[in-house]
Amino acid sequence: AQADPHDLRGSYAAPGLALVVHFAPCAEAIDQRCGKLIWMWDARQTPHARIGDVILPMLRRDGDVWVGRLKSPENGWVFRGKLRVARQGALE
Repeated sequence: AQADPHDLRGSYAAPGLALVVHFAPCAEAIDQRCGKLIWMWDARQTPHARIGDVILPMLRRDGDVWVGRLKSPENGWVFRGKLRVARQGALE
């Protein structure tokens, strides 16, 4: 079976390599994806998150995009948005 090119799995670095998030099926709903913070360059710049925190909870798929919320590690604000797997190793 061929892998789904729009599936959101694996680790992705933020622009500038400030942090890395790992996406996997959520424990509560395996058809959704959760993004866990697994690495950060400088913890002082991300005071609202720690390694192991889920900062993108319960993303749901809508066609070729994933829709949900992001908790900003910098200021703690929660944003709604969409992610798309653009090519291997990149999100948009």
